[in-house]
Amino acid sequence: MEQGLFVRGAEARVRLAVQVLGGLDVVTVGAHGDRDVRLLCDGVHGGEVLARGARGGDALLVRDSEVRLVVRDERLGCGRAVRHDLQVDPGVLEPPLLLVVLDATALLPSPRHDGDHRSDSGHAQWAERHIPRSRHADLTGELSDHEAPYHFAVPSPTALAEALQRLGVHDGSEVVVYDSGGGIWAARLWWMLRSISVPAAVLDGGWPAWEEGGHPTAHGDETSAVRVSQPLTPVPRSEAWTGIDEVAAISRAERPGALVCALPPGGFDGSATTRYSRRGHIPGSLSLPGRGLLDATGRVLPRAELAQRTGAVLKDAESPVVLYCGGGISAAGTALALTLLGRADISLYDGSLEEWSKDLSRPIRLGHQLGDQRR
Repeated sequence: MEQGLFVRGAEARVRLAVQVLGGLDVVTVGAHGDRDVRLLCDGVHGGEVLARGARGGDALLVRDSEVRLVVRDERLGCGRAVRHDLQVDPGVLEPPLLLVVLDATALLPSPRHDGDHRSDSGHAQWAERHIPRSRHADLTGELSDHEAPYHFAVPSPTALAEALQRLGVHDGSEVVVYDSGGGIWAARLWWMLRSISVPAAVLDGGWPAWEEGGHPTAHGDETSAVRVSQPLTPVPRSEAWTGIDEVAAISRAERPGALVCALPPGGFDGSATTRYSRRGHIPGSLSLPGRGLLDATGRVLPRAELAQRTGAVLKDAESPVVLYCGGGISAAGTALALTLLGRADISLYDGSLEEWSKDLSRPIRLGHQLGDQRR
């Protein structure tokens, strides 16, 4: 599937966050008419490449006409394969780029006592200040399945596609998601989009990076209803999600796989208050806190450091990887990080500990006991 960014207008500066898998200095990433769009790699910094026009000079400038930058996820003729559909730099979103920009912020206060689960929409916060022409994607509203026995459940592919259509997403859209809550909400929506094959990227650093960069902001709920006139055809990727019975089988070592808990250390070992029914983690789990994969500004760590932190817990031979947390949110942030590192054997346990801990027949383990971090 072709994935890229649309660029229109007099001039645009484009920074592509990519994973370099090897090869030469020049890549042909697309074409407009008989004119190739070529990029030179100007050094690799934590998995990012600053794209420059093949004639040198400043960051790639696209002029006069619409050009679709395409990087296919395959071995290119010049010997380089890249991925750039996962993250974008805040500067990418400045006009005149034609994108659907969605703010996925939701509110999830810390629990005051065990079992204290409170959540709310981030719509009011979005209305206070947001990226111009963005819309709020409500993960507590129609982007959740309210018939499920746990919060934030992913809707059916059809229901998800219909909700996204009402946000302006349709076949051929390029979606960028962000949040003001540390990136986990954006990652959650990115994974949901990915699960029905909608091309999407996460704004690295989210709203804080946008604001600190001095980019334009908007205020108020000025968006009008979207006329749903173009289709959005969901193409489900069943491998994106893992159910409770499969998780139980991996936990009992009855089937291959690695269970990875993305909660903070206190959530994993049970020393912290939980908003769920019981404290602790699923037996046999590895602990890889999602927040630990971000720097102090909320950006994903440089590639080398990211690989070091994940590699200290998770080995390449451990496959497939099933990620969970409390409610399938932080786990999506870990999924983004592992995908940036090139892993394609990842799924999310959507119900996570909220579903697991409600069933008293399911075992829960406290502490970092022998046999959990490394069976």
